[in-house]
Amino acid sequence: MIDLLPILTTDSPEPLYLQLYKYIRRQIESGDIPAHAKMPSKRKLANSLKISQNTVTAAYQQLVAEGYLEARTRSGHYVGTVAEDGFVPRSLRSKQTMKEWADERDGYDFVFDHASVDCSAFPLDSWRKLYKEVLFETEILATLGDPQGDYGLRYEISEYLYRSRGVQCSPGHLIVGSGTQTLLLLLVQIIGWNRKYAMEDPGYSKARKVLQHNGAQIKPIPLDQEGLSIRALREQEVDIVYVTPSHQFPTGIVMPISRRYELLQWAAEKSARYIIEDDYDSEFRYSSKPIPSLQGLDTNGKVIYMGTFSKALMPSLRLSYMVLPTELLDIYRDRFSFYSQTVSRIEQQVMERFMREGFWASHIQKMRNLYGRKKEVLVSSLRRSFGNELQIEGLDGGLHVIVGFDRPISERELIRRAKQEKVLVQSLSLHYADNTRPELCNMVLLGFANLTADQIQEGVLRLERAWSDIVGESP
Repeated sequence: MIDLLPILTTDSPEPLYLQLYKYIRRQIESGDIPAHAKMPSKRKLANSLKISQNTVTAAYQQLVAEGYLEARTRSGHYVGTVAEDGFVPRSLRSKQTMKEWADERDGYDFVFDHASVDCSAFPLDSWRKLYKEVLFETEILATLGDPQGDYGLRYEISEYLYRSRGVQCSPGHLIVGSGTQTLLLLLVQIIGWNRKYAMEDPGYSKARKVLQHNGAQIKPIPLDQEGLSIRALREQEVDIVYVTPSHQFPTGIVMPISRRYELLQWAAEKSARYIIEDDYDSEFRYSSKPIPSLQGLDTNGKVIYMGTFSKALMPSLRLSYMVLPTELLDIYRDRFSFYSQTVSRIEQQVMERFMREGFWASHIQKMRNLYGRKKEVLVSSLRRSFGNELQIEGLDGGLHVIVGFDRPISERELIRRAKQEKVLVQSLSLHYADNTRPELCNMVLLGFANLTADQIQEGVLRLERAWSDIVGESP
């Protein structure tokens, strides 16, 4: 049964039954009343609209005569089947229809996605158990919580960061947020809208877009074999630099300790300078122990440290954090602490217990081993299929590699040929500041975390079919 809410007026020159008839007809034609829907009884509709039953009867009779309604004995009135064929669907009703989000992965058999993880390895039973415990604590659910995030979670994060990355911070310096982009939006306001930023080129494209869309001036800084070029950085008049030193995105370069000290020296030379250190996937190193974070080496309060749980748990768990130097923390508390916390207290409480009870540490170790094996499968499969013809970069850590040929073939062509075999490989040129010229790039990204070992091997065989003739071409 549907509800009808027409606006009927005795001031109109049209009789009430005609107003009601036109209203119902428009609702049926637009799709708001679907085919086969049962209409309200004449008595019920008359009572709800405060009109006579004869008025409803006259409107219904006209609609039946025109085929909009069907009268069924002892059952009532129903929308006719003509509504299935002759009327404009609801989704096309407006000329300004909204385009729904489409997953670029649809239609592919194998998706080498650098942003996905292995959700089958997520400790769902433990998470569900902790979730149920939190739901019984009604006093937690009844309050909004600290705008920086629940203290217990911030304490666990600070302890973890000190043990694993050498980050020096107290819970009071941490701010929790629903993803790195959300925290960047807040950070831009804290630092100031009119500051000049530098970013690695190539670098994390979503971070660049967040900064650009908030009015920041961005200077692209090229990379050398040790990461961000300090020489090129010094040639630019910038205040803030955004870097991914532990596993440069997307190239995978690990910034050595000497370059880190050079970068810290640059920041210390002026009071207004800061470094944004995005440590997005530092948990996943396979060949050596992680180099200490920039923040842990900083003695001048120049590093803003950012991290996320998405890479180790699930992207859909929107839970990230940043550590602010004291100077910026004071600005936040004075001017921006009115912002409510963007992460549900339920999720915060579950994550706090997940860390405190040891699930997080064991999960990280498990995933490091799992992803290390998957990377080995990917690299060995690529070597079998292409030998030394294929360049593979970014082997030390992370959840993707970069591959390409020493041939005059563009990234666009590599992606196109892979698509013909229903394999999705991802753009590298997207992460350059000048990403309008993909023909300048001849390498692509291959993520592996979301695939099984068998899927990785089969996917590489598809790529071998797609790219086999490239190997035979002359450089």
